[in-house]
Amino acid sequence: MVLLAFALMQVSCASYFDTVMKSNDVDVKYKAAHEYFNQGKYDEAYQEYMIVNQSDAANASSWYMAAKSKSSKQGGVNIGEVIQLLDSTIACYGESMNPEMAPYILERIDWRLKWMQYEQAVADYDLYYKVVGGRVDDSFYYLREQAKFRQGDLEGALQDIRQAMAINAKSPMYLA
Repeated sequence: MVLLAFALMQVSCASYFDTVMKSNDVDVKYKAAHEYFNQGKYDEAYQEYMIVNQSDAANASSWYMAAKSKSSKQGGVNIGEVIQLLDSTIACYGESMNPEMAPYILERIDWRLKWMQYEQAVADYDLYYKVVGGRVDDSFYYLREQAKFRQGDLEGALQDIRQAMAINAKSPMYLA
């Protein structure tokens, strides 16, 4: 009797899961996407997040998780696609300088640097600076200096490394 009940429970859970996965309900898709992501099924997660992103329920989190899914899949990453998804993530905030967008900007900077988009990375560093109200440390100036240097803005790079040194003069990293 217990075995029969257990077997029926497994069948009903499996059919429920199949129903959930085939549902058009955006909330269900969002939850399914999280479940797929947590299981390491990044392609499936990406597909579900993109369904959410094509609806009125799209938000910074759903766009960001689509980017994370896209960047986590096996077999190579299309950096341009990841950056586009992060662009959509940040666009959800509009023109506001909401500090909640700061981590998304940092993530986009990282991808831009990987793709050698130094000018855009510097622009993102500047955006990050505005979003956090100028509350940055020496490492911010050091990292922006590196991007400015690679961009060819030697004067800007020099200003940033001087600012880093003014904040943390004892760091051996700046004494080269």
